Parts: sequence; structure tokens; C-alpha cells
Amino acid sequence: MTDSTDRRQAVILAGGAGTRLASRLNGLPKPLVDVDGSPLLERQLRQLAAAGFREAVILVSHRREAIEAFCATMDIPDFTIHVRDDGAKARGTAGATYGARDILAARFLVVYGDTLFDIDLARFWAAHEIAREQGCDATLFLHPNDHPFDSDLVEIDADGVVRAFHPKPHAPGEWLPNLVNAALYVVEKSLITDFPAEDGVVDFGRDLFPKVVAAGRRLKGYITYEYIKDLGTPERLERVTADLRSGKVARARLSNPQKAVFLDRDGTLNVMAGHIARPEALALADGAAEAVRAFNRAEYRCVLITNQPVIARGECTLEELSRIHAKLETKLGESGGFLDAIYYCPHHPDSGFAGEVPDLKMICNCRKPAPGLLLQAAKDLSVDLAASWVVGDSAADVGAARRAGVRSILLRTSGARGIGMTEQPDYEVQDIGEARALILGGAQAVREALAPWVERIRPGMMVRIAGRSCVGKSTAAATLSELLVERGIAALHLQLDRWTIPRPVPLADGGAPDADALALFDATIATWRAGEALDIVTPRYDPIRRVSDPLGWRAQLPANGVLIVDGALGFMVDPGGREVFSLFMTAAEDHRRSRFMREAAARGLPESGAIDLYRSDLSDHIPRVDMQRDEADGEIEIPSFERQLS
Repeated sequence: MTDSTDRRQAVILAGGAGTRLASRLNGLPKPLVDVDGSPLLERQLRQLAAAGFREAVILVSHRREAIEAFCATMDIPDFTIHVRDDGAKARGTAGATYGARDILAARFLVVYGDTLFDIDLARFWAAHEIAREQGCDATLFLHPNDHPFDSDLVEIDADGVVRAFHPKPHAPGEWLPNLVNAALYVVEKSLITDFPAEDGVVDFGRDLFPKVVAAGRRLKGYITYEYIKDLGTPERLERVTADLRSGKVARARLSNPQKAVFLDRDGTLNVMAGHIARPEALALADGAAEAVRAFNRAEYRCVLITNQPVIARGECTLEELSRIHAKLETKLGESGGFLDAIYYCPHHPDSGFAGEVPDLKMICNCRKPAPGLLLQAAKDLSVDLAASWVVGDSAADVGAARRAGVRSILLRTSGARGIGMTEQPDYEVQDIGEARALILGGAQAVREALAPWVERIRPGMMVRIAGRSCVGKSTAAATLSELLVERGIAALHLQLDRWTIPRPVPLADGGAPDADALALFDATIATWRAGEALDIVTPRYDPIRRVSDPLGWRAQLPANGVLIVDGALGFMVDPGGREVFSLFMTAAEDHRRSRFMREAAARGLPESGAIDLYRSDLSDHIPRVDMQRDEADGEIEIPSFERQLS
């Protein structure tokens, strides 16, 4: 039997009696448990063969004869199966493998006999071949999970080399990265022989690997979101079976495009606190953990994309940044959420900071609004950018999204509403909770509400959207723009309240457009109303600061494009010589009131002041708005999706 590393061999650890799973085994050994119509062992063997493995060594200590009889029925071309009795005495996973060293190839894959997986094993094997060239004796399949607080965790360095194992329980305040050993390894036989497991019970994860790292040998971590779950209890078996039937297992393949939510860090996932240089300064934003958990469950890849110039400025080390992110992962994990990956830019273009790192002072392609981090993450995680979202609180987030071709959601959590922004966000919401609601059903619900009307909109039309404050007019307008572009019609969405004349006190909906504001808007779009293309820099009113931002964003629209204008009194906009289509938006009043009060609070109003403003809106503003209903070509009720997801 050859001992070449070209011989692709797998070792399946199938020695357990399956006591916890006894009610589902019907007297069979655990590896033969039925998983949605097929024995687990058959699923494993066929996956191995499909990935180019030509040999499996199955280590058993319970009902060997049943497993041998089953393997004799397997007809897999060019595939050899060895069943080896591990003996009656428990030896642990590493101990059992050591006991079969006479039959081991120079390099082999370790598979646990109670796991269902759908993994690109050829890619995993190839990754270890590269790791071996870097001096690593094994590669460990790692992934985040939704309960790191009670999991055995693995810590790796910036190069992916394992530097520590952290068994549970974890001490309070011990910020650890959310990386869990998934019990799948590529191992060099030399590691087994150099660290013999001759006596006692020796497990890979609990005993051998920590010993190897302590001795100064190198192990590599391989991080992926691909599906692998153990099914050693009836409850776990039911979950795995449900995942198979729903298609979740197959959807997690690297060959399938993934949808992702790219999340900014400061002001999005955590409270804005300046440039965070220590873990103690990081505190989760309200609703952040719940949003991440919801994205996880909806099968979005959650990816942190963050500029961290504190590294280049010498205010924070890479080691400290790792601890900051470990705290973030720990806090998210306490609520059952996790990040699939973390990408950060350590650069800064400007010099002059005490203690700065000269090598990191540069203009790069990874510092947002450059799209480098997004594009790299999309490549690494097989992300379908068109099906994904960027959620952040700054112009940099919107700019990066625009350059990468991803829909953007701007949060107002940092007190900004597009300050310093030269590009328009696709959507704008109050906080990450509203972003969650929009992504997980809200946007689709609005699309469905608009669908009956889209066919009536033709190139070159003006679409006016009006309705009461805080019913979701801008969300509807942004969604309509998406729908038109999908039909091949150029569209531009302009928010009428951006032309609001600055006022000393905040008004409902950012200030209803008065005659001066409407005149300014009419003048801005005059060329398009006259039948020509539009190329403008919009003004931008900030209702929080109650000033107009002098830096507007660039807006362009061809002559035959559709101009979508939304505002509380949107029907007051004169279409000029353009054909016009008018939509009036409504929403349940309790939903509208809830949004109204949240926006008032964000503007700094106390509850009593917000209530007074709401009453004033009902008595003074709403009657003028509702008078427009008779002019509408259609009326749409915006779904109360925030409430539905709360």
C-alpha cells in the first residue's frame, strides 16, 4: 500500500455506540442512522468519492459486522473501503487514529461519523497542501456559531495559524474570537507518529492539537460558512433533516452565489464613540445583535467591513484590534448572532500623527469609499452583489456600495443624514432595526405593493409620490426606481424635502416644501422638464441640524428616463411638458405614529415635544396632504413591516 500524499484517503471515526440517538437507530449502529431516506455513512462516502477521495478507513468499536455488511453493498467505482475494529476500550478520536497508523496514508482527511456535511473537500484538501508548504502539520475546518459562549473556541493569528485553544467555560470579560472547531481535519501522518497517543483517551480537539501548538508546531485554520453539523441527538437529527429538505444545506455550497449584508462597525453595530482603540470602549448598538441574528437565520452572510485608521495612526495595535473584534463577536454571540467574516482597512492617507505607522500611510483601494474590501469579501465568500446590501452610517459606506454595485442603506444613528455625501443612498432609515426590517421582508413587501402600478410607468414620465409624513414614501420611491431599472428604464429618485428652506425649528417630515423650495426644485430640473437630459448637484437639507449641506450629490438622468419625486406635498411639483403619474402613499396610523415619534426623538425632541409635534402634524399638516388624494392615479398602503418583525 503506497504512502504517497497523492493517495487521497479519509479516516471516518465511527466508534460511538449512539446511546443518545438510540430512539432513532432501530438497532443499527450510529453511522447508519437514516437521514432523510439515506444512511449517514452512505452520504459521507459518496461525498468523499465525488471530491476525488479513493479510499476510506472506517474506525468502529460497535456493531462492526453491521457496518461491514453495509459497506459491502456500496458500489462506488475506484473507491476502496476498509473497516477497522478499534477495540472495546475507548481511545478517543486521536487515539483511535493512532491505533490505525499502519494503514494511514502520509496525509489523510479526518471525518467524524456523526456529522452531515456538504463541503468542497477538494478545496479544503488543496488549502492544506498550501498550508503544508508553510510548515503546518494539519488544517482545521473552523466556523463561527451562534453560541460561542458555551463552545470550545480556536484562536488564529493574522496568517490563519492557530495560536491557542480556549475550552469552555470562558471567564467573564475574556474576549475571544468566534471560531469553533467543526471536527473536520486534514492531517499529516507525521503528526500522529510524532505525538503518539498510546495510553488513555486522547481526542484531537481537546488533547492532541493543544499539545501540538504548545510544542511549537503549526496548525492552520480554514474558515468557511459551508454546512457541517453533528446529528448525535434526536433534536439535532431533526434540525439537520429539516435543513436538507428546505435546501439550506445545498444553498451553503461555495458553488452557489450567496446573499450578504455588509455591515459597517462604528455607528452601525456599535455605539459611535470616536476612534475606538480599546475593547472597553466598544458597546453594541441597540438592536444590533438581534439584527445580525435575524440575518443569520435568513441565510445572509454577515460581513463586517470597516475602516480602522487607528492602526495607521499608531493609536491601536493589530493585537488590540483583534481583541476589539473578539469583544464584538462575543457580544453578538450572547444574543445568538455571528459574523461570517471580518474585513478591515488599516490604512490612512494623511500623515502627521504622533506614533503613526509610516508603511500604512497611503492611498489604498480598501479604505471606504473605495470598494476593495467589499469586492474581496465577495470573491472569498462567493457573494452575489446584486442580491446583497451595505448597511452603514456614513458617506464612505454609501460610496463603497455604489462602486461595488450593492444596494445601500444609510443609518441616521450618528446624527447624520448624508453629511459630506456626494452620492445618494438607495435607502435611508433610522437605525439597524429598521434596516433589518427593510432587508428581511420590508423591501419585498413594498415591491409587491408597487408591482401593479409599474407597468403603467413609461420612459420619460415624471412619477410624483405624496402622502403623510413617515409613511415610507422615500422607501417606496427607491424601490420603484429599482423596479424600473430592472425593466431597462433609467430612473432617478429625488426627495423633495432635500430642497427645504432651513428653518429654526424642526417640522414634520423635515419641513413641508413651501413656495420658495418648490421654485428652487423646479429650477433645478428645468432642463429635464424641457425634454433634455438632467445633470445636477442637488441641495441637501439636514433636518437634524436644520441646515442645508453645501455638498450635494451628483444626479444624472437621460432625457427619456423616469424622474421619481417624493414628498409630503409631492403633487405640487409641476411636470412641465412631461407626462405625469401620481401615487399617494398611506400606512396604518399607529405605524406612522411610531415612526414619527422615533424620528422626532432622533432630532433631539423630548417625548412631550414629540407628542406636541405629532398633534400639530395631525391638525395642520395632514389636512393639506390628504387633499391630494383625489389627484392620484393610484393609492398604495405601505406595509407596516417594522412592527411585523419586532
